[in-house]
Amino acid sequence: MMADCRIITGQELLEPELQTLPFGKACVFTAKAFNKPGPNEDSLALISVGNEQAVLVIADGLGGHSQGETASRIAVETLCEVVESAGHGSASLREPVLNGVDLANRRILALQSGAATTAVIVEITGRMVRCYQVGDSFALLTGQRGRLKYQSISHSPVGYAVEAGLLTEKEVLQADDRHIVSNVVGSTEMRVDVGPVVKMASRDTLLLASDGLTDNVVVSDIVRQVRKGTLVDSGRALFDCARANMSLPSGTVDDMSTLLFRLSPY
Repeated sequence: MMADCRIITGQELLEPELQTLPFGKACVFTAKAFNKPGPNEDSLALISVGNEQAVLVIADGLGGHSQGETASRIAVETLCEVVESAGHGSASLREPVLNGVDLANRRILALQSGAATTAVIVEITGRMVRCYQVGDSFALLTGQRGRLKYQSISHSPVGYAVEAGLLTEKEVLQADDRHIVSNVVGSTEMRVDVGPVVKMASRDTLLLASDGLTDNVVVSDIVRQVRKGTLVDSGRALFDCARANMSLPSGTVDDMSTLLFRLSPY
């Protein structure tokens, strides 16, 4: 069975858009920064493989670098291509995901333009999820009562400082180096962090986001917004919160994309 790929690149969805997968629903939002003359450099993909497998992707092209939007588009299109060619039937999509990231890295490097992108990828097989990460895009899995089951670690100085307990989440929003990322697709030194396999319950919410969200909203507030309510209402509330914070003097104005997913009830 071939994969079904939904790619969103260079677009603006100012209202959350609901997408239906064979075993769940996803809510997608993406918008470029306020008053930005150039394109939205975020790209997203939802890849369904059969009735119980999917790969969700957000790639954030590096702003200020040449062809950031091209790099993010190459990343999601290449992942779709490789996952689709692998087809249906594998117990895990780990190999095609890793092969897709590696091929995307080589294609972006071949541009010889300095283009680069971050990428956060989540593989879903049945009720099991696994995160693959390059850079400071973000993923978390939360229960309906707000219990955090998984949270990715940003590949950045501030991300490592938070993990080490040297910075609080609120201090990160004020950190001068919060825009620095230490790992990208489009680098000869790229690496992919592979997260643990985590079981997802029927009322859990999975979130992928570019750093336009996490540079403006702390994780505890993100969880509060997404843990309950409809996917569309949660997506809109998260968008409104982030955009309101972007408009503050301390806010970080950036492209922002979010992808919320919940399993269909059995």
